[in-house]
Amino acid sequence: MITDLLVQPATSETPAAFGQTCARTASTAKPTATITVVQTTQPAGWEEFLRPRGDAAFPLHPDWTRTLGEAFGHSLHWLEARQNQQIVGVLPLVVVQSRLFGRRLCSLPYLNSGGVVADTKEAASLLIDRAVQLASDLDVKHLELRHERAVEHPALNQTFTSKVHLRLPLPGTADELWDGFKSSLSPSGVRRHPGHGEQQQRRDAE
Repeated sequence: MITDLLVQPATSETPAAFGQTCARTASTAKPTATITVVQTTQPAGWEEFLRPRGDAAFPLHPDWTRTLGEAFGHSLHWLEARQNQQIVGVLPLVVVQSRLFGRRLCSLPYLNSGGVVADTKEAASLLIDRAVQLASDLDVKHLELRHERAVEHPALNQTFTSKVHLRLPLPGTADELWDGFKSSLSPSGVRRHPGHGEQQQRRDAE
């Protein structure tokens, strides 16, 4: 399930969500290294951070964000959280201008997934703090974070769960993939392409 989380820009009536600091330390007796959130134009080290986190982190790869900027001319913003000089969280953001939906700050447009990937809830919260402040600075209509799992934050005031992911593990061969489809899909649902062993997917109108 995909969760789109929105936050409206700051106003004089609701300043509290935008006044939070972007560096916190634990309040326990044992000292904890400070997590600092910075905005970067060169997301170095992101690939290494995201690689062990599997498919859920794949849309956050910097090359995806660069492609969106180069193809559509969108403004790009990369936020990263660091602790002891190590990356502990990332959040890529894209400013999208639309006649229908207005100007918004999104992670990530044209993709089903995006939002924050972080090692800890604290790092995730700090990244969202900074994203909220950036949305206010850029004067966008709203901030949209396309998390697949709900992320709690006081500034995120709307949740949409109208999208659903359907994932199919890819087997080793095309024949195994074809044999894995239920018979009820044929002949009207999934058909073999007549040439070069390729496949064609379609759904006929009932």
